[in-house]
Amino acid sequence: MTPSATADSSYDPAATRAVLGGVSVRVGFPADRPRYAAEVEAVTTSCAAAGVTVEAVQLPAAAFDLPGVLGRDVDAVLDTRTAYGRNPSVTASPVSTVSQIREAEQALAQEAVTVPLSVEPRLTAVAGTVTDVSDSGTDTGLSWNMDRWISTDHPVTDSAAEGEEDA
Repeated sequence: MTPSATADSSYDPAATRAVLGGVSVRVGFPADRPRYAAEVEAVTTSCAAAGVTVEAVQLPAAAFDLPGVLGRDVDAVLDTRTAYGRNPSVTASPVSTVSQIREAEQALAQEAVTVPLSVEPRLTAVAGTVTDVSDSGTDTGLSWNMDRWISTDHPVTDSAAEGEEDA
């Protein structure tokens, strides 16, 4: 686990109870997504141990595009869309050094306006003849490293690469 992930994952029910015990929070989520309902249920169970009541509020999908829902109808919204590319002050990319990525991760954690609960889960199936495929929790998903994929049943040869350069 990275340093930021470790810091964000710490949980102290007694300290939480001392500060937030007795508080009730309405968490909105898309009504048509059973997985989101399950995530809110997990948050409800976790928060109950600290004396915080979580009320699940099913919202129509259109509510996520309307201003004014937050604070009026709900106190928080479960939204698993990635924040990738939405913070122009952080310029790390998959080709950045480890230290650059850690610095960016720490900056994003400090500037986060949301609570990072989970990454959008994906199921990735890759043919047994293709290697070096890595999924990404970002909007680009599986395709982010296509330049590194290797296919044993359709290998790229030097003659094929030369033919592309001539075209």
